[in-house]
Amino acid sequence: MIFLNFSKIGKELANLLLNLERKSKTVCKININENQKVDLVGLYKVTKMNHPIINGKKDFSKIIYNQYITVSDIPLSAYNFKINEKSLIHWIIDRQKISQDSESGIVDDANDYANETVKNPQYPLELLKKVIDISLESQKLIKSLPPLEIAN
Repeated sequence: MIFLNFSKIGKELANLLLNLERKSKTVCKININENQKVDLVGLYKVTKMNHPIINGKKDFSKIIYNQYITVSDIPLSAYNFKINEKSLIHWIIDRQKISQDSESGIVDDANDYANETVKNPQYPLELLKKVIDISLESQKLIKSLPPLEIAN
């Protein structure tokens, strides 16, 4: 019976992570400063996301996406879902940016993928929102696992 519970929850976790792109809801707020005159591509362009620093400490409940967009009300528990000791949210923050390799000079721009391949300038922001939700849902599933008793 325990194996069946682990199997069921394992399938739910796999489904959740493998179907990340189909996820649509979000628990956090997206604040957009639309006072600036900028096109859709410019509005959603990401160069490097970061957490605001308040009183000398990073505020993990918010992510500054760019100069126009801030993601707020991020549950701190969302950072507890980790892969190789790093939260899934921080993996996305580290990957969805513009960077240049110092040796080759090759530019890696998340916006190129969003605009040219996916044809959706909002893709990096949508991915961030999905990962926040996936992190929370994954933890709920993991916490619902029954205790594992191993006989010696």
